[in-house]
Amino acid sequence: MRRTKLTEFKALEMDATFFQTNWAQSLKSAHWQKDLLTTVIIGSVTDTSSLVGNFLLKKIELGHSDLEVGVVGLGCMGMSTAYGSPNDKESIATIQEALDNGCNLIDSSDAYGNGHNEELLGKAFKEGYREKAVLISKFGNLGERGVLGTPKYVMEACEKSLARLQTDVIDLYFVHRIDPNVPIEDTIGAMVVLKEQGKIRYIGLSEAAMGTLRRAHAIHPIT
Repeated sequence: MRRTKLTEFKALEMDATFFQTNWAQSLKSAHWQKDLLTTVIIGSVTDTSSLVGNFLLKKIELGHSDLEVGVVGLGCMGMSTAYGSPNDKESIATIQEALDNGCNLIDSSDAYGNGHNEELLGKAFKEGYREKAVLISKFGNLGERGVLGTPKYVMEACEKSLARLQTDVIDLYFVHRIDPNVPIEDTIGAMVVLKEQGKIRYIGLSEAAMGTLRRAHAIHPIT
């Protein structure tokens, strides 16, 4: 499939924040394709169903990886916490609808709902849906208990996430929050071991300072 640069969609005036927070709600509509486009695209279009279908099928290369993802991703945090009472049945249908329509980048964390979000994805990925997804998950954000990035914890957190997700590998594994008490080299070193074991494919950092990112990237390429 031809790779498409994000600049090709400049005219669409996309707002990435909107997609992260409102994608799931948009999919609930019986006319979700039209609603989604008319909400976030400036200007008028005559065939919104065709346009959004074609748009979601476009693929870009994700960072320093060979992962090809749709230009729209699905952030799943709100399915487990922060936005009202979770509805697993509706959330699973939303995830599967997204994957069926080319939205293959699925973002989760062990912090979302204290593991509930990963368990939800494990259920949604049945019947071949895991193969359609590029799966992101994260570790290290303990909420009110702080952050943790020791090598031992990295290994334990990954094993628990894999079990909840009911999968053998996480495509992109993030340090969700940086532990100031652990050298980032140690945290990334443990993640490299996970990659060598085939349990994760690529490594990411969330909310890291530029200096921290450079140090991490010196140990292993950060996607």
